[in-house]
Amino acid sequence: MKPNVYRSAKGAQFRTAPAKILYLMGDINYCRIYLNNGQTVLMSRTLKWYAARLPGFTRIHKRALINPTYARALQLSVPVSRYGYVCMDDQAVLPIARRRLALIQQELAHLPVQKLAYRLTTNR
Repeated sequence: MKPNVYRSAKGAQFRTAPAKILYLMGDINYCRIYLNNGQTVLMSRTLKWYAARLPGFTRIHKRALINPTYARALQLSVPVSRYGYVCMDDQAVLPIARRRLALIQQELAHLPVQKLAYRLTTNR
């Protein structure tokens, strides 16, 4: 795969193949790219910009864009799926947006699912 050229937050150029990217985390107008070799790069582009240029990636949250090939498992609450997480290769656990949960379950249906106990809490 041909490496893409990106400009980092400090102005330097950064080259990498999309297949080497584990996931991206957005923070306002910056984005952190987590690579499969353990390296993290801070970039001065938004997550929306990367989502348009990385078509094979999945947007699981407003702050997270993942490479599905590096996802290892889904963690879902039971008995009702109110929240969920994606477990990545580097042991990161990323939250799934509540409104995207059903769509992400369909897109990542090939992954094993771990059930999490859902407990109602009240502030009384």
